[in-house]
Parts: sequence; C-alpha cells; structure tokens
Amino acid sequence: VEEVEEVEEVEEVEEVEEVEEVEEVEEVEHARTEEIESLDVSTGSQTEIAVATLKEKLEDPSRKSEAESLYGSDGDELIAAFSADALNENPEWGEDPNDEAEIALHQLELAQKYIEMNMVQTALEILDRVSVSPHKESAEAARALIDVHRE
Repeated sequence: VEEVEEVEEVEEVEEVEEVEEVEEVEEVEHARTEEIESLDVSTGSQTEIAVATLKEKLEDPSRKSEAESLYGSDGDELIAAFSADALNENPEWGEDPNDEAEIALHQLELAQKYIEMNMVQTALEILDRVSVSPHKESAEAARALIDVHRE
C-alpha cells in the first residue's frame, strides 16, 4: 500500500512538473511572438525581422528546459538519455550527413579488403551495417556486394 502511495505521489509530482514546463514554454513563446509582432514591417528593418525570426528558431525553450532538467538530475537519468534505446527513439541526434558518408565509405572499403583477404563472413557483417546507412550510394554498393558474396 505504501509503495502504491509513493508511486501515485511521484506520478503527481511529475505531472505538476510537466504542466509547469509547458506553461513556461508557452509564456516564452508568447513573449517571442509579441517581440516579432512588435517589429512592424513598415518601421522595422528587414534585418531586425530576420534576426528576431532566426533567434526564435534557435532558442527553442522546450529544448532548453529539457536539457536543464536532464543535466540537473542524477547520473542515471543522463546515462539513460544517451543510451542506445534513446538514440533509437531519436535517430536524428546522431545524424550528420558528412559523417555518415565518411563512415559508410570507410566501412565499405574495409569490407572490400576483408573480401580480398577471403574473410567473407566478417565483410558481410560490415556490409549489413553499411546497407542501412543514410548515405545512399554506400548503402546501394553494400547491398550489391552482399548479393554477390552471400551464399
């Protein structure tokens, strides 16, 4: 019974914190909207309007409060946030097209060297990873090599 009460209390506290965060985000967004609207096109320069718009997009209050709550907590929550599960739920966190292309090309070259050394199974494991790469050219090349070398 005590455990159920503790769980209910924790859930209530979490709900209150979420509501407070949402209210804070809404207040900041409202203030930014007012700031942008106050820059009347006829009196404000295009540069001021562009800067205000860019500033609004760069300073996302929901992300800031999320980061503050994450880094302000204990180490376990921080570790969980950057776990494989968290990255699978948010794949865009690790995406950089240039890095993806470089890594995929390197893995493709590595797999080809393994094939030349007659280590086909190892090469196929690497090619399986490359075949799902966001770098389309490498992924297509990997699938072609898999088709040729898979028995």
